[in-house]
Amino acid sequence: MLYFTDGDRVVLMASNYGGTTHPAWLYNVRANPEVTMFARGHEDRYRGHESNGEERDRLWELAKRLTRGYAQYEGTTEGRTIPVLVFSPVLAGSVARQAHSAPSAKREVTPMVESDRSILRELAESGNADAIDQLVELAAGRGDLDELRRLADLGSLDATDVLVELAGERGDLDELRRLADLGSSDALDVLVELTSD
Repeated sequence: MLYFTDGDRVVLMASNYGGTTHPAWLYNVRANPEVTMFARGHEDRYRGHESNGEERDRLWELAKRLTRGYAQYEGTTEGRTIPVLVFSPVLAGSVARQAHSAPSAKREVTPMVESDRSILRELAESGNADAIDQLVELAAGRGDLDELRRLADLGSLDATDVLVELAGERGDLDELRRLADLGSSDALDVLVELTSD
């Protein structure tokens, strides 16, 4: 999952890729807010809560600045407010503290670093569907066409869909032809639509 830290807390968006329903894991956290998190080779216990009011607004704005996809999701959820979950460490030595040590009480935000993406890429290349999904979300949020192409080449239909949409918006016939050659009927449809005018 894509996350960032806020001091020693871990922040997650229950975005469900901008869908109209909440992701299933949100209901698990609501039912049992104490969770185990694994990141950067560390495992620790956290207690989560859904943020609201000013806290949610602040964290949501930070998330939108870190990943453009979240701003786009606001328009695709059909009125669903995307929950922002905050997880505080239950024990000392937490994932957030080891991943980010603030020298003072000042709160800092740490986005996913390139080493995290490298790990996800390795997992994606070995066929891990969750890693592929996370990389698609990251790449779509950043508009990273090269990453989306790599993921489409690995067989990700979500990456292909994003590429078709972006190529159609740009009128990029070469990219649409490439995607159609990979078997995307959506790319072929957009290509026909663009060339028939």
